[in-house]
This record gives sequence, C-alpha cells and structure tokens, in this order.
Amino acid sequence: MDKGVGPMVIDIDGTSKETQSPPPPAPEGRTRRDVTRGLRTGALAAALAPLLAAFRAPRPTPGKAPGRASFDRTHRGRRIQ
Repeated sequence: MDKGVGPMVIDIDGTSKETQSPPPPAPEGRTRRDVTRGLRTGALAAALAPLLAAFRAPRPTPGKAPGRASFDRTHRGRRIQ
C-alpha cells in the first residue's frame, strides 16, 4: 500500500475504491480581497463626493425663490422693506 494515497474503501460489490479527502472549508470572516474591495469603494466614494456636490443644482436665494411671494418683515410694529 502506498503512503499518502489515502484510505481504501471497499464498495458493496467487494471492489476497492480509493477516496480523496474532502476539500478544506472556506475561510471564515473577511478575506484580504474583501477588505481591499471595501477600501477601494470608500476611496472612490470620497473622490466622487466633491464632484457630485459641484454638479448639484444650486438652491434659490431666500428673496428670489420662484413661486413664493415675498413677505414683509416687521420690527416693533413697523414694516421693513
């Protein structure tokens, strides 16, 4: 019998059959590839955030808001224009 081949198994019909050991279990938790992918995603988001903010539609100024009527301010009972 050769060493390192593995145990021999006898089938129902009496013939021998060599078996291989089962594959090793998958690694638990995060792998280096997962961590690297997460770091790249975070760096990409940090790089794109200023660009996306620059192309965002500007907010209207308070006095020039479309569709809103201007309002009067009062101070001590007097209207301020």
